[in-house]
Amino acid sequence: MSEQKSWYYVYQNDRKGPVPFEELVNLIKVQVLDSNSYVWSKGFENWKKLKDVEQLRVHLTDQTHTFTETKYQHYVMTKNLAQIEPGKRNIYIKTGFDRKGDVKEYGPFDIEMIRKLYVSKRINGKTLVYFPGLDCWRILGSFADYEDFFNEIPPVINEEERRRWERKPFTARLLLTAGSEDVLEGLCKDLSMGGMQILVDNFPAQVGDVIQMNVHPENEQHQFVAQAEVVRILDRDRGVSLKFVNLSDGAQQAIQSYLNERS
Repeated sequence: MSEQKSWYYVYQNDRKGPVPFEELVNLIKVQVLDSNSYVWSKGFENWKKLKDVEQLRVHLTDQTHTFTETKYQHYVMTKNLAQIEPGKRNIYIKTGFDRKGDVKEYGPFDIEMIRKLYVSKRINGKTLVYFPGLDCWRILGSFADYEDFFNEIPPVINEEERRRWERKPFTARLLLTAGSEDVLEGLCKDLSMGGMQILVDNFPAQVGDVIQMNVHPENEQHQFVAQAEVVRILDRDRGVSLKFVNLSDGAQQAIQSYLNERS
């Protein structure tokens, strides 16, 4: 069967492979590859678009459509805090911009935790917030029902402040196992050549498990795909510490480039 052959694919204009069929399916599920990605395997006369390969197209249709258009569609359209799913810990905050201090990221929280943090003055109307499905950080005071939710009028947000929250957060999509249908999304911290932390609620894996991930900082040139071993579960099940496993040359270059830019 063709699934048993080695496969190659094009990612960021570079040819990658060989990889087994199962890994190619994983890349589809975490949206590294899409319908127009080029793939090749022995017996092909030329490179083909993924949507034109029957045994790959079915995975593209089933998983990618569900993930991008159904599972998180209500988040993309969210204009009101009241629309956020109650009890779901998937909201992250970034402090420091509002108080001109060190920028720090915290989470995940649910919407009631956000309300409590606000009442206790640990966050304010200019705190940045993010949850899966949003394409960038948003200022808390920019939500339409801010006044109803916090019983205060929203802060004045000038153009300079608006530009700050147009930046995309540093996130990763995680696929737990080759046969999994669930794709998780979490916030990345402390990236190094050895590993990283990911903030994600109730991560359904154990120390020693190996997962597949698609890591995507704001700069697309620094995006990479990797496997990582879970080495520690963070306190209160708010994330994991990961150790990279057999990083490809492309992933190493992307990480080093990101670290160089940060320094």
